[in-house]
Amino acid sequence: MLAELLNPKGTHGLKDEFLKEFTTLLTIENFDTKSAKVQIEKSIGHTTETDGGRVDIIISDCNNCAIIIENKIYASDQNAQLIRYDNYGKQKFKENYKILYLTLDGKEATINSAGGIKYASISYEEHILIWLENCLKLSVKRPLVRETINQYISTIKQLTNQDVNTTNKNEVIQEILSNQTNFKAALSIIENSKALEDEIITNIFKNQLEEIAKKLNIDFGGDLLKRTKSSGFYFQKTNWKFFKIGFEFDQRNNTFTNLIYYLLHKDVKETIPSETINELSKAFGKHND
Repeated sequence: MLAELLNPKGTHGLKDEFLKEFTTLLTIENFDTKSAKVQIEKSIGHTTETDGGRVDIIISDCNNCAIIIENKIYASDQNAQLIRYDNYGKQKFKENYKILYLTLDGKEATINSAGGIKYASISYEEHILIWLENCLKLSVKRPLVRETINQYISTIKQLTNQDVNTTNKNEVIQEILSNQTNFKAALSIIENSKALEDEIITNIFKNQLEEIAKKLNIDFGGDLLKRTKSSGFYFQKTNWKFFKIGFEFDQRNNTFTNLIYYLLHKDVKETIPSETINELSKAFGKHND
C-alpha cells in the first residue's frame, strides 16, 4: 500500500503528487519525483555479514538518487541489516541515497542492525499519518483513492492506538474541566501514574511470574521496577552452570514494549564449551543474544 501510493505510476493516477509530498515532509532534497521508480522486496544479493538481503522499498530517480525504506512493524531487526543496506547504497548510488527506518512509533534501530551508520527514524503514528492526511487533500477529486487512503489511515490509527473516538475524548476532557473536583482528581491520577504502574507490576505481574516459576520448579529473579530500558526478569534452575533464561523490555519507559528473550551468561569467568556455543548458534544466530 505504501509503495503503491509512493509510485508515480501507481493506480491512484496522481502521478508524483504523493511522492512529492513525502519528500517535502521528510526534507529529502534534490530528488526528481517525476522520474522515480519504485521497487518492493528488492533483492540486493546473497546475505553475508556485510552485504545482501531484501530491501522493503527502494525509490530511485533518473539522477541515480535513492530513498531506501526499511519497514518494521512487528518484525525484529536482522543482523547487520541496515549496515548491509548502507553498503548497497554506497555501491549503487554513491552518496546520493537516504535510509529511512520506518516503525510504528519511530524507535531507533538496534546497534546490531545499524552499527553507527547514518539513517533517519520515522514513524507511522506521526510522519506517515501526517503524509496521508496531506494525500487526502490531494485526492479530493478522486473518491475511490480518497476512501482507500481513509481506510489506510484508520488501520494505522488502530495499529498505533490512536483510534479512540475524538468525540468521546473531547467529552472526557470537558468533564474533567467542568468543575474543580474533577480537575483535581485527574491531576492526582496523572501524578500517581508511576506509583499505580509499580503497584500493578509488584502485586499482579510479578506474582504471576512467581507462580509460573513455582509450577515449573525453577527460580525466578530480576528487577521489573528498574527505571531503565533493560528492566526485566529471568528464570533458571539451580544446577544450570552457564546460563539463565532472560526476558527484557527494550523500551522500559514506553509501557513495557519490545520484549526480547535471550540466554544470560551467569558468570563471565566461566568458559562456555565450544560445542554449547555451536548448538546455540543454530537457534540464535552468531551475533544474536
